[in-house]
Parts: sequence; C-alpha cells; structure tokens
Amino acid sequence: LGCAMDIDNDHDLDGIDIFRLSRTFGSIREEPDYLPSADFNSDSQVNDHDLEVAARGFGKADCPPE
Repeated sequence: LGCAMDIDNDHDLDGIDIFRLSRTFGSIREEPDYLPSADFNSDSQVNDHDLEVAARGFGKADCPPE
C-alpha cells in the first residue's frame, strides 16, 4: 500500500503527500475538495484512517513509476 499513498506521484511518501492529504482532510466524495488519491482505504472520505495509513508509510522512497 505504500506506493499507493504517493499522492503527488513522485515515487516517495514525503511531506508533500502529507500536505496534500491535510488540504483535503475531512472531505467526502461529494465535496469539491475531495481528493481520491488521498483516500487510501477507499471509503469515500479522507479522515483519520487515511492519516494513520500515511503515517505508517511516511518516508517510503522506492515507489516505481506508474
């Protein structure tokens, strides 16, 4: 799941990805600021569960290009 958390698609999970998650934190699918790539568990909302997943993967740097 680590590479799936690479929101900005730059092959790592770093502060930029956490920043983007924070910008959409609390949003749900029906809202304009919802970012599907920040909804790591695909439950249609960006919440504490996604932040927890991101924290576990933070620093991962070997994500292959898509």
